[in-house]
Amino acid sequence: MGVYCYVQNDRTQRSAESKTLKVKIQREIAGRPNVVISKQEDILLANKKNAEWQPAWLRAIALAWSDPKYRDELVGVDERTKAPKARAFLKKYCNFDVPEHLLLRVEQDDDADSGWDPVGGDRDPSTWLWKVKQTEMTMYIPKKPPAAQQSVALAAYEAMGRIYPFTTCC
Repeated sequence: MGVYCYVQNDRTQRSAESKTLKVKIQREIAGRPNVVISKQEDILLANKKNAEWQPAWLRAIALAWSDPKYRDELVGVDERTKAPKARAFLKKYCNFDVPEHLLLRVEQDDDADSGWDPVGGDRDPSTWLWKVKQTEMTMYIPKKPPAAQQSVALAAYEAMGRIYPFTTCC
């Protein structure tokens, strides 16, 4: 099941009709855990979020390495809620809010060929390297709108930042 978004445009939100539509859509999606309402992406906020992500992820790795308790709290899916554990972990220990449109799942890399490999020994850091599994990402092609609305729909999709998954924003 994917995450779905309703995009609101700040200008259209000013009209009573748009506010009524927003309330109707909010009621319609209430209780559906993989549905979020998204607004236009603020590129400055996106850059800030991306900058915050980098040290938060490194902190999460360091904590997972420091104690199996932390690793178990970060990796996989919560059995009770069936939701990935990463969102709660990153908020609690790394002071990072995963954007609500992003479903982040962290797994342990247990591949026998993966790991830290200081092939040059301790004396030549230029030869040190990581062997890691490839990160996977799933993108969803949105449902096709009516032909007369496609150009406007694509512009709204671009405005909410979903075509830029690496900004980790809004």
